[in-house]
Amino acid sequence: MTARPDLDAGALMVDAALSYAHRGWLVLPIHSVDTGRCTCGRADCASPAKHPLTRRGLKDASADPQVIERWWRRWPRANVAVRTGQESGLLVLDFDPRNGGDESLAALVHEHGALPLSVQSHTGGGGEHHFFSAPAHGGGLRSTLAMGIDVKADGGYVLLPPSSHISGGAYRWREGHAPHEIELARPADWLLEMLARRTAPVAAPPRSTAPQCSGSDDLLSAGQRYVSAAQPADEGARNSAAFRLAGHLAAFETASGERLARA
Repeated sequence: MTARPDLDAGALMVDAALSYAHRGWLVLPIHSVDTGRCTCGRADCASPAKHPLTRRGLKDASADPQVIERWWRRWPRANVAVRTGQESGLLVLDFDPRNGGDESLAALVHEHGALPLSVQSHTGGGGEHHFFSAPAHGGGLRSTLAMGIDVKADGGYVLLPPSSHISGGAYRWREGHAPHEIELARPADWLLEMLARRTAPVAAPPRSTAPQCSGSDDLLSAGQRYVSAAQPADEGARNSAAFRLAGHLAAFETASGERLARA
């Protein structure tokens, strides 16, 4: 007898939810995708395959195995999300390249250095989630770090692998950066300082704008620092990552207009 696909998917989802709960992460079931539409059935759904199934939503998030098993018996193909902030000890940066997340990250890395290596996932919509340990006092943090970079802390949640996305993609852990493969890192001090500011978020630089250097030597040094700080790309994404990196490097220039390509 052939196993039903929905049972296979259900076992996968509940196993994932239970493994996250074992880490102390509070999880909750989320609507998923059915024939290209949100399982809530509303044609005008404002958050397809991303909103909670339970009546109280985020307030129902739990790490109780019995509660979790009961949820996935009722909704076997539900997506799984984690409540962020103090409850789960998680601070998550949500990078959306469609809204300037790549450029904003490049600007932050150039100014402050690379983000600490930590748990990371690829979202089903082509973005990334970077997970860090939540600061001791996580209240009052900004909800947006920069253009295309949202902050998920107290009062928020993010979807986790292997959840499905309305686009047809799936959430997956970045190779070598799953929770069982790497320690959850503490946020860098500069990141915590930025998150605590109540000023307007940092705007992503226009594609034609580049870091200013005083001369050729500074230009080369800036380029070397930028390359060394760049995140390694997974197999299958290296060509696009190399293209973006080359584009950023090509834009580096001195105050007199000298470009890295001509240094």
